[in-house]
Amino acid sequence: MPPCIVPCRYGAVVGFDWFGDGYLIVAFSGGYVAIVSTHPNEVNDEIFGAQLTKDTIMSMAFSNTLKRCAIAETQGIRVLDTTTREEVKSDFTRIDSMAGRVTRIAWTGDGQILTVATTGGRVTSYLASMPLMSGVYGSKVAHLSSLKELAVVDVLAPPNTTSGISIPLSIEPSSIALGPRHAAVAINSKVCFHRLVLSDPGSRPVPVAEREYLASV
Repeated sequence: MPPCIVPCRYGAVVGFDWFGDGYLIVAFSGGYVAIVSTHPNEVNDEIFGAQLTKDTIMSMAFSNTLKRCAIAETQGIRVLDTTTREEVKSDFTRIDSMAGRVTRIAWTGDGQILTVATTGGRVTSYLASMPLMSGVYGSKVAHLSSLKELAVVDVLAPPNTTSGISIPLSIEPSSIALGPRHAAVAINSKVCFHRLVLSDPGSRPVPVAEREYLASV
């Protein structure tokens, strides 16, 4: 692959990564992000280029699972969707100035968590995507509303009625099951059971049983 010439105003290369079918995404200190191709008919062509920030880019990290690139400026994180080639403005995260400047960012392999390190010695992890898991019984559906909360809703309930239940969880589950009166969540060999029928309408469900099994559920 011959060298790709980029404008001087882009600044120095901060980071790069391969993605898709022979494409390379590159972040520059001047706030620019570019996508170049290794295809024979596109070599030396800039497929995409934009200045995402007027601040200095400190680090970048690409998630092949999400097809998104996280760009760290000195006090914030921006996210570029490489599918649409647009910034996901709703995912902008501002970093507390007391933590210092961002120095490095990295995704977990599954793209669920983005971890940020700063000059102040702080390491913070942000939830970037929710794992997809659910349980169904009749017209009721249980799904994760956060890593530590289960929501159970009746999809046939009349509009404008409150039919959902939020269940705080003590574990981050890897599987969910729903029955007529109980919901169960499991991780490894541990299962927690929650009763759906509440004796006090103002109360929240709590675990009614926990079991440890001899092997992973």
